[in-house]
Amino acid sequence: MSQTKIPVSLFLFSLIILLLGYFSPAVVTQAQDDESRILFSSKHQDVPKLYTMRLDGSDIQYLGDGFEVGGEVVSFRQSPDQAKIAYIARKNRDGVYPTNELFVYDLQSGANTQITNNGVEKGDVNWLPDSTTLVYLALGPEGQYDEIRSLNLTSGKIQTLVTAQSLAEAIGLEMVIIRELKISPDGTKLVGWVKTGLPEVYSILIVMDVDDTNIRQLTANEEFVGFPVWGLSNYIYFVRTSGVYPTDKYSEVNRLNLDTMAAETVVSLQEIATDEKTRNIIVLDVTPDERIIWQLVSSQNLYVYDPVTNQVERYFIDMPEKIDVLGVVNLRTLPSK
Repeated sequence: MSQTKIPVSLFLFSLIILLLGYFSPAVVTQAQDDESRILFSSKHQDVPKLYTMRLDGSDIQYLGDGFEVGGEVVSFRQSPDQAKIAYIARKNRDGVYPTNELFVYDLQSGANTQITNNGVEKGDVNWLPDSTTLVYLALGPEGQYDEIRSLNLTSGKIQTLVTAQSLAEAIGLEMVIIRELKISPDGTKLVGWVKTGLPEVYSILIVMDVDDTNIRQLTANEEFVGFPVWGLSNYIYFVRTSGVYPTDKYSEVNRLNLDTMAAETVVSLQEIATDEKTRNIIVLDVTPDERIIWQLVSSQNLYVYDPVTNQVERYFIDMPEKIDVLGVVNLRTLPSK
């Protein structure tokens, strides 16, 4: 039998190619794709400035004096296609009083576009999956809204999706005010945090389809809950009061399965944050791989919960001024400033 001899140089070249392919695991690509960072603000001489950092509080990078110069970012959300950031900035633009207005920041061009200028109070901006439609809260004093609205960036059309009154009627209450809302990753559902009126004031969660149907109450009146965010597999994370008010206001992180309606406590801050002044969570957000991040009132610490390991890590944010965590953002394409 005749044998074909392969030149040594060709054999070595082929071996190198095979080894490079073998030692290029998928996790490397995944790590490059996952550029989750924390967006936060910190005031310097009363001027709000924006920064990002890794989930462990390291690699703090300065972004500038806010997307709108001099405006305080009170809500933001990155578009599903990761190309834009919608945000609400609070600023005194007319010399009379500050207002909340909608903006869109293009992550590729760096263009910053003001979308509204109507003086209507707004909060908690979200995106629909098409990356062209915004959903946000409107009307009423800040943090106590009367409507959920949508705004199409292509047509400029604004429409009311649901009112606080219709929400109240759907769940058998006299009145509610809307505190926050979050759109599910597939864009079909909306979870809302609402508070009821006197004489009994409750803080509850509701869920509904984005077309204003199938409105239902998720948590009991007697529970004091808030700050809902969507996780994976139809989970909703939220915070709940435990212990002594107000020290332990919103001191538990809970998870609710929408398919089974089973809820469980994920983290109790009474056990892991004993040295904090309060255990009152003021912001909650989730990364694409379902790590949960939060900040406490008057705290320079960032907390990160990993559901895979069931562990909580705490990272001190070394900044000279007070920080306000805004949430999770992917900044792979953010122009440097």
